[in-house]
Amino acid sequence: MSKWIKVSQVNTTYAYYINTAKKMLMSGDKTGADALMNQAYGDARLSDPEKASIKAQYASMLNTNSDLGNMSNLNANINVDQVANDLIAGIAKKNGIDLTSIVNSPRSKSDLLLKEDDVIIVPKKLETVRLRGELLYPTTVRFISNKSLKYYINSSGGFDNKAKRSGTYIVYANGDVARTKKFLFFNIYPKAEPGSEVIVPRKSMKNPIAANQLLNFTTGLATLILAINQIN
Repeated sequence: MSKWIKVSQVNTTYAYYINTAKKMLMSGDKTGADALMNQAYGDARLSDPEKASIKAQYASMLNTNSDLGNMSNLNANINVDQVANDLIAGIAKKNGIDLTSIVNSPRSKSDLLLKEDDVIIVPKKLETVRLRGELLYPTTVRFISNKSLKYYINSSGGFDNKAKRSGTYIVYANGDVARTKKFLFFNIYPKAEPGSEVIVPRKSMKNPIAANQLLNFTTGLATLILAINQIN
């Protein structure tokens, strides 16, 4: 199970504090909501990341309507999983690791020194490959062993006309990144693995010469040629 517990599956305490505080604020009971938040910060059933997320969500509620005059603008259905994902992205520095190498060779070059407040996240193993970016139909498909990256790209409808094919890269589940390499005129794509994410960037937009610019250039060139002929 991941260190970052999904509230929708396990910890309903998280959702209780968020939703109850929201209802209190909507009814104008800020004092009660403040007391509830103090209770949440000391609740042993919540992890430190969950407490930090609750604090951030409560601050967001207060900032939405500081005068508490229109609390109906608050979102009644808070997506707890998204909050957790945003929290991880916002406060954690992710490091890709080779766990197999670390377990087999402790204190090797692959091993990492842990410090206070470091968090080890062991995510749930995924059997899918996510595709996003400049594809006809970005989606998530089931991982199939021995399939090339082109197979997964074709499963998303293939590249669209804005795709920078040579810029395609993969973010693996452990945080490592592999990019497409070039050999002569061919793209050598990295290999997809379970839980990886394939990202296809967009081509940089070139600024074509506008029709009026071309006309001005042609007119100027014709005038220059005419002037040279008159001098001769």
